[in-house]
Amino acid sequence: MTADSFSFEYASESFLSTSVLPGVRPAPATESAIRVDVVDAVSPEFIEALSGDLGRHDGLLVGRSIDEATFVFDRNERVLELEYANGLTESRQAQVLLDWVVPYVLTELGQLVLHATAVNIDGAAWGFCGMSGRGKSTLAVSLAQSGYPLVADDTFVLDAHRTSVLPSHPSARLNNDSMRAVVDQDAVAASEKALLGDLELPFWETALPFGGVFLLEPAGEISIDSATAANVPDLLEQTYVLPGKGIANALDEVVALIEADSVHTLTYPRDYDVLPHVIETVERFAHLRSDGSS
Repeated sequence: MTADSFSFEYASESFLSTSVLPGVRPAPATESAIRVDVVDAVSPEFIEALSGDLGRHDGLLVGRSIDEATFVFDRNERVLELEYANGLTESRQAQVLLDWVVPYVLTELGQLVLHATAVNIDGAAWGFCGMSGRGKSTLAVSLAQSGYPLVADDTFVLDAHRTSVLPSHPSARLNNDSMRAVVDQDAVAASEKALLGDLELPFWETALPFGGVFLLEPAGEISIDSATAANVPDLLEQTYVLPGKGIANALDEVVALIEADSVHTLTYPRDYDVLPHVIETVERFAHLRSDGSS
């Protein structure tokens, strides 16, 4: 490891980056670490091969997010080449890498990744999955404040056997309203989500048995129900999908989770005043499941 490199761990994978990631906890480098080379420009041949956000070129995974970044991942060589768009702050660069690029890298390595947060309840990982704005991080941070360590923020990673959940990086992001309501603290900037580091919240750092996933529904009365085939499209939309046969594989994975009764719909009012009641409902449900009573 050179003086200007930065090593971190994400979902049991070790990464070694040529740029420092502000707000991310460093970890010892390993010989098998995925090398993250931040470059001025990714080769044009990779960009020309793309017809959408994701594609393949000579067996390599290529991704591009306009105004954010372009990446090329070589699974065999375990090398990730990354070009950031001009004007991104260091904080935003870290967020793009951790919340967009790395999840696709993990998917390429055979893990199932959902756009979800997760907490440790009774020794199992429970995730909150759903569209932006439905309260994933708010629920997870509220539970963390109640003593349930945060396992993942934004990326819920199931191992190759789909029995364990692998922790992501120790941080959580909340918008201004949630920050004030949940932690009684103003966000740093009105235009960005605020980052809560590992001094403010408890984080879990090792793999946990998979408890289940709560799929967040549109606002309504508090209720938890088993997901059905009708929920497949919503859950699939929150799954990281690779080009090629990835959509078929992801569909099979989502259907299997629902058929195993591992996915539950969670409906609740978007009202911070009732948040404690929502947390109590989630706690009670998870406790019953861990006891085998539900």
